Amino acid sequence: NMVDANLNVEVSQYWSLGGYVNYYENRGSWELTRLFAKAYLEYLCKTGLVVKLSYGYLDYEEESPGLNNYSADILQISFGYKW
Repeated sequence: NMVDANLNVEVSQYWSLGGYVNYYENRGSWELTRLFAKAYLEYLCKTGLVVKLSYGYLDYEEESPGLNNYSADILQISFGYKW
């Protein structure tokens, strides 16, 4: 099973916010589940510079033998340019 969803809202000419969710579940020969969710706030400067602040959460679980079970909180700031 796999589910992907995303949402982006342009609040104004310069501000947007959004997020996405990715969920994967395998119940076959190698049972595992993975959830990744991310939310962000983005600002577009008049010069074309883009600044984005985002928070993501990752949860990964293997059913057997279960050695790779982990979760992580991820905070990012990124810079880019739109033309």
